Amino acid sequence: MASSVPAPQAVFVTEWTDLFVVVIAGDFENRSELDLLDMALESGRVAGKHIVVDVSRVECMNAEVLGALLRHRSGTGRLPWLVGPLSLSTKRRLEVTGTLTRFRVLPTLLEATAQSRAE
Repeated sequence: MASSVPAPQAVFVTEWTDLFVVVIAGDFENRSELDLLDMALESGRVAGKHIVVDVSRVECMNAEVLGALLRHRSGTGRLPWLVGPLSLSTKRRLEVTGTLTRFRVLPTLLEATAQSRAE
């Protein structure tokens, strides 16, 4: 019998030459998960690199996660770039809130790296 197990929550951070990468997974429904995301995004700002958030493992971005992304800017003053592919639910939330155009959305981390080097 198959069980319905919720996706694990995760925040993974790594620094690349030009980028500060935050990979998130799950729905971030409790405060401690959101605190981890806030700390990761703040660390990116302190590092002074451009922040890239891989949201490809987020099925449905809730308002708290979106709020965290909008609150934190990189050391360059820009909003984080989002790396997908975006789930339909995540894309819809960004569209409905009018925030999709505020973020640069790229298909892969490799593409984000190339864009960062080009700027």
